[in-house]
Formats: sequence, C-alpha cells, structure tokens
Amino acid sequence: MLTYPLDRRCVRGLYDQLYGFLRDDIERGAIAPGQKLPSKRTFAQHLAVSVITVEAAYKQLAAEGYVSARERSGVFVNDMGPALRLGSALGGEERYRVRSGEEGAAVEVDAAGKPCSTWVAPAGDVRYRGGVDNPAGAQPFGGASFAGRLQHCEGEGAEDRWTQLACGHGDSALTVSGDVVDLTGRQGGARVFPYEAWARTQRKVLSECDEPTLLRAGQAQGSLELRQAIAGHLRGFRGMEVSADQVVVGAGAQVLYPFIVQLLGRDRVFALETPGYRRLAQVYASNDVALAAVPLDADGISVEALAKTRASVVHCMPSHQLPGGMVLPIARRRELLQWAQGAEEGAAATAGAAGLPSAAFRRYIVEDDYDCEFRMAGRPIPPLQAIDQAECVIYANTFTKTLGPALRMAYLVLPPHLADEFRERMGFYSCTASATDQLTLARFIASGDFERHVNRLRTRYRKVLSALVEALEGSAVADRLRLHHVGSGLHFLLEVEGASALQAACALGEHGVAVEPLEAFCLDALCRAYDGSFDGSAGGFGKASVPADSTAGTLVINFSDLAAEQVPVVARAFEQAFG
Repeated sequence: MLTYPLDRRCVRGLYDQLYGFLRDDIERGAIAPGQKLPSKRTFAQHLAVSVITVEAAYKQLAAEGYVSARERSGVFVNDMGPALRLGSALGGEERYRVRSGEEGAAVEVDAAGKPCSTWVAPAGDVRYRGGVDNPAGAQPFGGASFAGRLQHCEGEGAEDRWTQLACGHGDSALTVSGDVVDLTGRQGGARVFPYEAWARTQRKVLSECDEPTLLRAGQAQGSLELRQAIAGHLRGFRGMEVSADQVVVGAGAQVLYPFIVQLLGRDRVFALETPGYRRLAQVYASNDVALAAVPLDADGISVEALAKTRASVVHCMPSHQLPGGMVLPIARRRELLQWAQGAEEGAAATAGAAGLPSAAFRRYIVEDDYDCEFRMAGRPIPPLQAIDQAECVIYANTFTKTLGPALRMAYLVLPPHLADEFRERMGFYSCTASATDQLTLARFIASGDFERHVNRLRTRYRKVLSALVEALEGSAVADRLRLHHVGSGLHFLLEVEGASALQAACALGEHGVAVEPLEAFCLDALCRAYDGSFDGSAGGFGKASVPADSTAGTLVINFSDLAAEQVPVVARAFEQAFG
C-alpha cells in the first residue's frame, strides 16, 4: 500500500499534498503505467484521511491526464510517454525533469540520473463536482471520438450554411438583442466590471502620479509597474517564474498577435486548432501568414496531425480549449513540447553556444490561457509555460474575461531570447495601452483588489453554472441532452439528441435564447494555406470517424453573460424547443 507523510499543519491542503506525492511518483516511474491505484475508501483508511481528500486528489490527477478510471474496475495510471526533455534540441547535455521530495519539489537530472537543479512545482486543483463532468478521464463522448461530433463542421458547405444563417462575415456579425438570453458570450462578460474599486484606484493614480508619468508615450513593452505586477500575479496564481522583462503589454490580444508574427516572421506556417476561435484565424490571416488547421481528438489538439503539416508555430489553448472545452492531458502536453523542441531543417547549422537553434529555425507554441481564472474548483491546470525549459512557449493572456472587453488590456510572456529580440528589433513601438489604465491596473493587482474581484466573480459564475446544470438536468427534455466538460471554464458543450446543431440553435433562437453551434467555430475555410499532406481523414480524425448513426448536434454554451434569474427562462426555452 502506498504511504505518504501528509502534514496536517502544512499550508497546503491534505488533498494537494497527496496529489503532489502521487504525481511525483507517477512522473518518476515509481508508480508504473497501467498500475491500479488503491480504492478511495481503502486508501483513506490507510492514510487516516477522509474519502473526500483521496477523491479530490484522484480528480486532479485525472484532470491533468495522469490517471483514468475504468467503470467498476478502479483508477489506473496512464502512460506518460518518454521523459520530457528540457535541454537542447540539437545535442549537448540532455536533461530531464523528474519529481521527488516534499512540497511538490522536483529535480532536473541528466541522462545518467544526476541531479542538476531544483524547482518548485505549482499546485493543482480539483475538478468541478457537479456530477456532469467526467472526473475520471474517460472518453468524453461515450466512446465515440471527438471528431465524430464534428459531422456538421466537416460536411460540405456546413460553414457557409452557418455564415448565411448567423455570422455574416465573421464572429462579430452575430448580434444579441437586449430581450434575448445570451449564451454565446459575445457581450464579453456583462456585469463583471468592479466600478467602485477601479474608480477608487484610478483616483489615487491621478492624484499621486505627476503629469509626465501620465501623459508621456509608453515604452514598447508597457509600464514597468504593470509588468512587475503581472509577473508577481503569474508567480502566485499560475506557478510561472517570469521577470517583468519578459512581459509585453498591449491594448488587447488583437494588437499583440501581430507582434508575434513580426517577431517570428511571416514566412512561417501558423497552425490553429479547429474547431477554434474564428477571430484568431482572421487576425493571423490579415497579417499575411499561411495557416494550417489542425483537428482535435478526445484529448485536444492532435500532435500527430500537427506533425503532418508544415507549421512551425502552433496557437493552442491547453488549459481549456475553445470551443471543445477539454483540458490537454499531461501526456499530450509532453508530446506538444517535444514537437516544439524538434529542430527544423537547417537548425543544426545555426545552433548557438547553448546548443539551441536560432529563433529563425525554432518551433514555437503560443499558449492562449484566456479563461484560466475560472475553473470552478481549486487551482487552474498548470500552464505549459511553467514546464517549458527549452524557451519554446509564448504565453498569452488578457483581462477581458476578468475585467470586461472595454478595458483593452492583454499581455504576452516571451521566452528570454525572444524578449531580447523584441527590445532589439521592435523597441521603437510605443505601447498601445493607455498609460493611466496601465498604472491603475498595476495598483489594482498589487493592492489585492484584482484577486478579490476574481474570487467574487468565480463564485458568481459557479452559482450560475450549478443552477443552469440543475435546471437542464431537471427539465422535461433532460433525456435528450448530454453535457460535456462542465466546470473547466466559462463554457461547456451540450449535445441535443435528434437535432443537428444548426436546427438546435435555430429552435432555441425562436424561443429567445441565443446560442452557437459547434460548427460555427470550424476554421478550415479561413486557413488559406491548409497543409495538403493532412487530409482530415487519416489517423482517426475527420470524416472517416463520423458514426453513421450519429444524430446529436452539439452546441457551445457560454454562461458568462447569464444572470441567475435567467436560468428558468433558458430551461423553458429548451423544453419548448425540444419537447
């Protein structure tokens, strides 16, 4: 029986300690792939803790892909694949990261197992306990592949049908009137802005800062005070050890993505997840880069499909995919990092003193962490950037989900070598974000007001989500509805049996509820340079895996604009539309 020294006096909770010990042992191979973990009740008795503690630890491990549950059999360890290489992609001493010791500590070792350095791993969280998510990590669609639910996305003319129906020429064309319940999230998180606290902080900034500070043109990377505040926030909330020198601030993500293109070069192919965020494809396409659409499977972005494209940059959402909702498991994260560490042709000839290829030949991952603050229980899933030691991850985030779209503020965290290159090549830019807003946000974060606001907002969203799930499961048409990935963020997927996604969206619209079908997020038509070496039908992806008898359409339910008093209206609309 596994035995771990759980400390009740430790600031980390018991479940968090147990999760860390189990994760450590799984990563270093002490608990082998395929091995069955002790039953929750037996394990709880052995460790003298509650069953809830063990259950929470198992759920977090499942959320990150370390384990999966088999019905009536137990919880089993997943195959993590090869050790994650940390060092050069082109030779030199190879280093690996393994877990060991106390408080989530971990050690880098060389190929012979010799320790190199120590770092502290970020703590995890538990999955939402609403009864509709799959905490055990089983196939989210009852055994059918995720691609099997994209039948309307892949069908000929499907995207055009949706465009004619609702979208016009892009994702800004769908408007939601004031008397319609909005489940599209297009209002950008109504009722979220902390007016009083923000006004109080802004008054202090205006009264305490001198005129040159408020009016002068900003540095290319943004206010140093804000960049320091963001770095501190990421250190405490996301477990990321970054410096203010790596942070670049801008007036929204749409301003910063072109910076990535300029920094990495327009001669690259940028890969995007499909289904995915349409505006993202439009922004990249407008900057004259070739695009490749990479399909998803049950776990998220397919690295196998990515490797078959010509892409050297991939923009993805590992912590909560939009719109799929899945969390990329640890094994797939390792595959993705290993893809990025693979040197392109000619890289060996340009390797620097550290053995790393030059930026012109390297592969990069743009990690979009757009709603990481809103997992409905515990801490968010650790980001890719926190486990990247090869400087191949560009971290991107925005304050839109937390403070609303009116405050145009977003940021990148560049790897150190790209941060240096940004200052050298792009330092002539002035920051596009308002100096006053930057200083206000910096102090808003430093004072703790931002964290308190996010906590209140998360509580509000959690209550709305619980009420919505309860209302749908208690409705007269509950037997026709299947919910997936509930609690991972601000949206989830809902399947309606017996109706296509377009039919379901139209039916709900007729009863006053605006919702988007999954096919609205398909990017194939927007990716002008889709790589022909991957045709969408090989390797278990695309049309070949669509079940012949599949009759369920999938909707994307975003509840960020939903008020608690509107939940009964939504439930009635479902009953009227599908009853």
